[in-house]
Formats: sequence, structure tokens, C-alpha cells
Amino acid sequence: MPLSVSLSRTTVLNRAPASLPNGQLALNNNNGRLFLNKSYETNVVIEAVTCETKIVTVSTTSKTTIDSFPLAAHKSAKYLLECNQGSEILLCELLVVHNNTSVSAKQTACYLTNTFNPIFGCEISSPRLLLTITNSNSVATTIKMLRTTMPQFE
Repeated sequence: MPLSVSLSRTTVLNRAPASLPNGQLALNNNNGRLFLNKSYETNVVIEAVTCETKIVTVSTTSKTTIDSFPLAAHKSAKYLLECNQGSEILLCELLVVHNNTSVSAKQTACYLTNTFNPIFGCEISSPRLLLTITNSNSVATTIKMLRTTMPQFE
């Protein structure tokens, strides 16, 4: 059965549709939020969870920002981080939550090999939340990351 799909867009931060007809998607270009309607429920708009991937290389022992997102768009994030430094590897999951003035981060899983032990940190630099890394040496570290964020409910 053929289905027509239409798209509505906005650039206003955190704007979300109150309702959508079946077959229509809504996109907020400001923060990348995508909305759609469940066909089996009337006027229920759901938001797709945002996932972003990135690869960054850091070659310094100075604290370095490796990711950021707007405070107004998300209250929490979950990072899956794979860090490689030569034959050394670190795999960890990092949970982050903020209240616009302070941030808390918890490393929930970790796999280390030998002595490679970078330190991850989070801080608020309004209007963004920053994820940082501090290496124990200046050997190039490649970080592959997947950030999943939940929608900001108002």
C-alpha cells in the first residue's frame, strides 16, 4: 500500500509538534530532534532518540574537549567510548546528567589493558556541556564515541 510522507521543519530550539497526521515527520533543525506519530494511537507524537558518532584523535596531556552538546537540548547523555593508544585499549560507558549549573558523570563499565588510563571529565561552559579527556602521556589516542541523548521534556 503506497504511503505519502511529508516533512515539517523548524529552527526554534526545543519546539516540538503537539500532533502530527499519519505519514508526516517533523524535524527541529536547531537540535536535530525528529518526531513522528504512532499510527495506532491518536495524536501521540514520539521523538526519536538522538545518537551521534564521532572519531577524535588527541596527542597531548592537556585536558582536551572531545564532545559537547547544548544544555537546553538534553539533560542527560550516555557515551560509549573506545580509546586506542598503540596496542592499548580502553572501552567504557559514561553516564552524564546536568541541572544547567552542575554536572555529574559516572563511568559504569570499563575495560583497560596494561597502563593506559585516560581521565574523562564533564563540565558546563554555558550554553554547552563539554566532555573532556586528559591523557597520561602524549602518545596519539584515537577515541571512537557514540553519544545517545534523551529528549528534553518540558
